[in-house]
Amino acid sequence: MTEHNVGALAVLSSGDTLEGIFTERDLMTRVVHESKDPATTPLREVMTADVVVATQDMERRHALHLMEEKHIRHLPVSDGDHLVGMVSMRDLLRFEEQVKDQQLQQMREYVQERPYPRYPG
Repeated sequence: MTEHNVGALAVLSSGDTLEGIFTERDLMTRVVHESKDPATTPLREVMTADVVVATQDMERRHALHLMEEKHIRHLPVSDGDHLVGMVSMRDLLRFEEQVKDQQLQQMREYVQERPYPRYPG
């Protein structure tokens, strides 16, 4: 996780079915806090097995709402039983910021192209 700068890993079965998720929070609460050896503790013992999952067609805002509601920062994305990706709260918020920046730029361009009405006075 450190090497790839990620905060969560999907745990897959041999058939690529999502079995769970292992997060930084799992590491701290289920390994470090419990004084388990990270080098020898199987992921299956410390992963989150009851995983909240998004579908590919889920809207960004719904995914953000789901993450806020469930108090999670990482959301696996599936196509049926198969994992197709992982999205983080940071990913979604960064994208939202880019959308807002684009909208603001479009509004600025629109205002700059429109002649201002002249008022007597």
